[in-house]
Amino acid sequence: MFYLLNDLLLCFFEVICCGIFIEVFAPPERKQTRWRAVRFFGTTTLLQYGVAVCLSEYLLLRQATVIGLLAFSMHLYYRIRLKRTMLLAAIYQGLAWVADLLVYVGLYSDAIASQMEVNEMMGRMFVVIGKAVLLLIVIILRNISAKRTRSMSDAKWFRLLIFPLYTIAVGCAITMNFESIGNVIQMTVLYWIVLGLVGMNVVIFYVMNDIVKRNAQLSEAKILEIQVKEQTQKYRYISENYEKQKAKAHEFKNQIQCIEALLKNEEYQALEQYVGKIGAGIVAENNTINTNHPIINAVLNAKYAEAVQKGIVFIVRVNDLSVITVSEEDMVVLLSNLLNNAIEACEKCSGQRSIKVKLLKETDKLILSVKNSKDHDTRRVGDAFETTKEQEPGEHGFGIGNIIKIVEKYQGIYVISDENQEFCFSIIIPL
Repeated sequence: MFYLLNDLLLCFFEVICCGIFIEVFAPPERKQTRWRAVRFFGTTTLLQYGVAVCLSEYLLLRQATVIGLLAFSMHLYYRIRLKRTMLLAAIYQGLAWVADLLVYVGLYSDAIASQMEVNEMMGRMFVVIGKAVLLLIVIILRNISAKRTRSMSDAKWFRLLIFPLYTIAVGCAITMNFESIGNVIQMTVLYWIVLGLVGMNVVIFYVMNDIVKRNAQLSEAKILEIQVKEQTQKYRYISENYEKQKAKAHEFKNQIQCIEALLKNEEYQALEQYVGKIGAGIVAENNTINTNHPIINAVLNAKYAEAVQKGIVFIVRVNDLSVITVSEEDMVVLLSNLLNNAIEACEKCSGQRSIKVKLLKETDKLILSVKNSKDHDTRRVGDAFETTKEQEPGEHGFGIGNIIKIVEKYQGIYVISDENQEFCFSIIIPL
């Protein structure tokens, strides 16, 4: 029972470390639920243990099978290409061998107790310390990767490294004094203490990782809130200007009548003076799109003007949106992000450039669809999209996560399609 539980825990630790290592070089394309993670890591642990038992006498075959098992499992779990997970799994196994080699070379001593039980326990202690060294290597690699994204400060990473360093130090100290311990029970207890410390390292890593992610989300939410307020204020100001333009357009009718009267009476000098006086004050009517919702009008008209200025065909289909349950701030986020991404993608098109917007209120739902032409394929990475064109940022990566959060907030659904040189983002929100 002791050996079975010990081997299962070591296999579980290896699978966890492999997952952490793969996330360094190939971030998962979608979020995983806790229950799915437990099922995946548990099943992979059992399969790896079975391989280790069945192929215990065939070292190379066993290692090759473990690499294939880890690669295929990570491919299914993280939705990463199989070739990539195969390469990463092979590199990970190489790191595991290096960690074990470092431990055996560093801790091997001629002063090994003559009792077989003690030798076996010491060998198992070497294995556990090797796993702690492996975790330390993986965390260091993750730290190097995190510096590129600035997801965690150096001080926080140093605190995270303290735990595996402490575990390695404790394990080494106990191993070097094994020969002075004559009681097998004491050796077993000390072994489980070190094994427990290794397990606690994994728990601490995930706890700190969750704290960092939560802090990043809170910071992102705060920044988004500030941006939304600024955008809403901007479009409210634009909406007020549109209302003023409407009033001036009404005054313009009276001015036309006055001009007609002056022409009829052939009072050309008075006409010239009158036209010069009112010419500077006339504002052209720019409220091309009208949904009876001032904020939506402001966003759509602003983006319409921007698209037309850049030579993009802008097709809109709307109806009366005067009464909808979605807040003004959330509508600004939805429309601004979708239209900004669409305009940016169209600017990079070499052929026909067009944006088609559908924003309709039906009996029990709000339908929003933005479709734009594009030149290059995109691939989804988490809640963002990256173009397959080299050395070019993602065409649709900006704000997609914020859009999805708002859709989920109103218990809506969304569909993303990317085909026939068109990218389409469709949303349905129940009212």
